[in-house]
Amino acid sequence: MMQVLHKNWVQQTGVALLAVLLFLPGVGNMPLFDWDEINFAECAREMLASGNYSEVQLYFQPFWEKPPLFIWLQAFSMKWLGVNELAARLPNVVCGVLTLMLVFNLGKRHFSLRTGWLWVLLFTGSLLPHLYFKSGIIDPWFNLFIFLSVYFFILFSNYKAFKQQWFYALLSGICIGLAVLTKGPVAILISSLVIVVWMVIKRQFRLWMTGAFWVFVLSALLMGSAWFIYEIANGKWNVVEEFITYQIRLFSTEDADHGGPFVYHFVILLVGCFPASLVFLSGWRNKENLTPFQLHFRLVVLILFWVVLILFSVVKTKIVHYSSLCYLPLTGIAAVALSTASGSGKIAGWNKVLFWLIGGLFSLLFVAAGCFKWFKGVVTSREVVPDDFTRANFKAEIPWWGWEWLLGIVFLGACMYFFRMLQKGRTKELLYGLFGLSVCVMGCLNVFIPRGELISQRAAIDFYRQCANHDCYVESVRFKSYAPLFYAQRMPEHFTDPGFIAFLSREQKAYLERGESPIKYISLLYTRWLLESEVNKPVYFVCKIQNEKELFTNLRLRKLYSKNGFSFFVKMPIIKGI
Repeated sequence: MMQVLHKNWVQQTGVALLAVLLFLPGVGNMPLFDWDEINFAECAREMLASGNYSEVQLYFQPFWEKPPLFIWLQAFSMKWLGVNELAARLPNVVCGVLTLMLVFNLGKRHFSLRTGWLWVLLFTGSLLPHLYFKSGIIDPWFNLFIFLSVYFFILFSNYKAFKQQWFYALLSGICIGLAVLTKGPVAILISSLVIVVWMVIKRQFRLWMTGAFWVFVLSALLMGSAWFIYEIANGKWNVVEEFITYQIRLFSTEDADHGGPFVYHFVILLVGCFPASLVFLSGWRNKENLTPFQLHFRLVVLILFWVVLILFSVVKTKIVHYSSLCYLPLTGIAAVALSTASGSGKIAGWNKVLFWLIGGLFSLLFVAAGCFKWFKGVVTSREVVPDDFTRANFKAEIPWWGWEWLLGIVFLGACMYFFRMLQKGRTKELLYGLFGLSVCVMGCLNVFIPRGELISQRAAIDFYRQCANHDCYVESVRFKSYAPLFYAQRMPEHFTDPGFIAFLSREQKAYLERGESPIKYISLLYTRWLLESEVNKPVYFVCKIQNEKELFTNLRLRKLYSKNGFSFFVKMPIIKGI
């Protein structure tokens, strides 16, 4: 018994260490990306700056797009580590450790040790699943809570014993409630669809009549509504109302110009989850040699995958991370398919073509990115890149060591080894291949993403950081950005000028008369006020170079300089008596 416990402890520690070694390095060495990363980190920073932890704020105004749970995690991290990139992304590193330990234990407990390791390494060896645990966005925690809820549903819908049913139903409901507090009521929609589809397929329509089912429903409602009830009790019904309106709008319209075709998320998962996506495609129908419980587990996980994929394909707003909840079931089904396959693996011709097409494309992109410094002059020419802003971005000075292109060759080698072992059906060697892919993915992300950030936004970020050292206003013009708030360290007093309050009150009436929410336009209104009004301190503006002509029409603005696609202006206050 002691030997088994020791072996299990070693395995758990190994998974946790693997997660830390893959996800933690480099997460604090690069600025946050607009919009989502800086958006959430700024909300956490404003919690600390204002001391108001009960509601989410942006521009120190109520921000009704997201509930507070993930923001609380970031605020706690910033309280401990300071307001910086590491603190903003650390909660997702922790989530990555917990997620890998979860999938390892589920695979090992319900299938085999081999399945557990395959699930872990298929997850870390695929680009997008790996990337999200190095980011500062909400979705990793939301996905973890949803998947835990689905797993506990699998248990309470399978067990017949009264105590087991009620216990797992309670846990499932609590996890759904936590998912609601993380991202919103879409968690209830997803879980409801999964349960309804399962009831239809299995003809288990009496499930809703059981006591365990209502324990699940009540625990989900109580946990999920706790913060909303608190807000309403404190007279913040308008925030809750705006939150609900925003969630409806995401489903019915293209938010922030993020539209796309119905197949958008199919393509994202196929390419972004390579090679797990191709293993999933070749094995998701295979259910031979599985026990009744394994079949039940597999069915519910597959339902979750298809519900999420179809739901967010129907939704008008198309953003990459909307389908990220598919990563867990996709890699899980792929792991089961690999671990239950016997003998050499016969790979269909279409799968071979897709494997080498996607694998070759990634390798080529990594090689091309590593050779960027040698053809930088080509991509900065107007004939190749007609957009002025993008062309100026590429002129950024980027440190290159000269060997970065080798990462693409190493990645291709890992793909070749993995494919060869897949053909031979040699699971142990497959694990080595997936581990090699995981290390390659980590290396590519840590090398190329920071350089992409230097190209796309660093000039503006550095300017905002300089503004943090001065008593001034700063804002972006003609492009949406939360970076001036976070990196210039704006405080409540920057938004409490009596002139701005009067301007905001006056303009809000116009929006309300048109039936629009003025809170949505707080950034635009703040920029207009800074441009049109007299203020008592310098105002700095940042715009993209193609829009700088509009700012030249304002005689009060003086251009400071342009750099890497951004132009910087200052408006000095009028000193009375001079």
